[in-house]
Amino acid sequence: MKANIGRKEISDLIYKRLDKTVSKKYIRCAVNIICEEIVGMLLDNENISVRNFGILNPYLFHSHKGFNVQTGKVQEYPEFWSAKFHTHAAFEKLLDEKKEFFKENS
Repeated sequence: MKANIGRKEISDLIYKRLDKTVSKKYIRCAVNIICEEIVGMLLDNENISVRNFGILNPYLFHSHKGFNVQTGKVQEYPEFWSAKFHTHAAFEKLLDEKKEFFKENS
């Protein structure tokens, strides 16, 4: 199962984890600031390292020709920026230790 999570869902999860002791407004504000800082750093072509979690590396995906399966034609795809996530060994270890939990709750 693939989960999609956005700022609102993150804020709601934090709100619940804090037993609803901090207002949703303040939590959403904090989550927005964090996301904006991450985006700004990536746009400035900076790597972002989150200790014991991983590294986000911005990279420029080159322009290329590709086959469009919907139209059946070869077309030029422009270059675009993206980010790669590389997990930290400590995070991989944690995921490995919790593997059974994830299987049970999927």
